Amino acid sequence: MTSTQTWWAAPVAGLLGVLITLIGTGRAQRMRTRDEANIAVYLGFWDACLDLYELAVWSPDRAEAPAPTRPLVAQIGRLGRAIGYRGTRTVINAARRAEQEAATFADLVEQLRRDTLRGAGGELDKDAAGRYETARLALASAIEEFGAASRRDVNLRGRWGFPS
Repeated sequence: MTSTQTWWAAPVAGLLGVLITLIGTGRAQRMRTRDEANIAVYLGFWDACLDLYELAVWSPDRAEAPAPTRPLVAQIGRLGRAIGYRGTRTVINAARRAEQEAATFADLVEQLRRDTLRGAGGELDKDAAGRYETARLALASAIEEFGAASRRDVNLRGRWGFPS
């Protein structure tokens, strides 16, 4: 080596490369861990919303009591608070809308249970069935919006759709 060459440049560049790699790897690992934790919360919220969506006003079997709505609404609320703590603004807004639609749907189910009689096979009269389906479609739309926003947040790609 001659005195005009910078003998220290190669080792410093190598160390900087290692340091940048370690920082990038650590950041990527933290993001993966955050995404995995978010996925667990998002899936719990989504599942609770779907359980409520699938809830019938009356069970087809007269001997079977209808499933309560309040525990599901409470679970959706708890998970919604967790999303409020860890989600992005888009996910939080979608979760809030789903919570509101879930509460509206649950209130309607409870109202129909109070104000209507169980039909044959758990069927509702035409007016009650129309209100039920309208509220159910609004809840489905909010669940779809939440599903899309939460999947974007955790970088999940591929086909996704509302289960039928």
